[in-house]
Amino acid sequence: MKILVPVDGSSYSRAAIEFIASRATLIGASPDVQLLNVQLEVPVRAARLIGKEAVAAYYDDESKKALKGRCPCSSAPAAGRLELRRRHPAEAIARRAEEAGVDLIAMGSHGHGALASLLFGSVTLGVLGRTRRPLLLLRGHGKAPGDSLKVGIAVDGSAYGVAAAEYVLEHRPLFGARPKFTVIHAVPEFGGAAMPDMAGIALPAYSAEEIKAMQQQASTRRSLRCAGCSTRPAWR
Repeated sequence: MKILVPVDGSSYSRAAIEFIASRATLIGASPDVQLLNVQLEVPVRAARLIGKEAVAAYYDDESKKALKGRCPCSSAPAAGRLELRRRHPAEAIARRAEEAGVDLIAMGSHGHGALASLLFGSVTLGVLGRTRRPLLLLRGHGKAPGDSLKVGIAVDGSAYGVAAAEYVLEHRPLFGARPKFTVIHAVPEFGGAAMPDMAGIALPAYSAEEIKAMQQQASTRRSLRCAGCSTRPAWR
């Protein structure tokens, strides 16, 4: 499994490294972990004044700082290759992911202000808008979880939900030796059915019993719960 981990020296990027290092089952499979540090380019005028050697030394020092305080272990992430690039961070991360053909981009992230639950930061949003590679966002600075994880997979009957489930099953070592998977399908409430004149749409009025029966039928048809699945479930 090829994993790209952008690092910038922050506690958030260290959390991403520590999470990957905590994947004992995955590490045993010898994954290809690549660390990427992106530096904003020094303005041309400033670069001319201080010279090429000084600029190169500056980039080298900054990239080394990005690795300070990372997980002190002998696992794959500690031995992962570090690459330095100079350009817009989101663009560099997305481009490197495509060039390397990675299976996963793992990066730490955090929100800002009142919209913290909606926005993850400009770099994260930039990566999301530039790549189609799977992206794992790690929030917070807590202790890395154990090897076997509890994983929720949200599905809605679309190809995207199926793709998410297939990715999880194809990369089970990422989630530990004995992961527990819960496939979640949320059934919308039948507000329009209970209020037929809402929004000017004429809908048949269903009784509470009929609405409950329809919800149960939809939930049964599209929900699946499995623990430690070793075979691909039959998606319907």
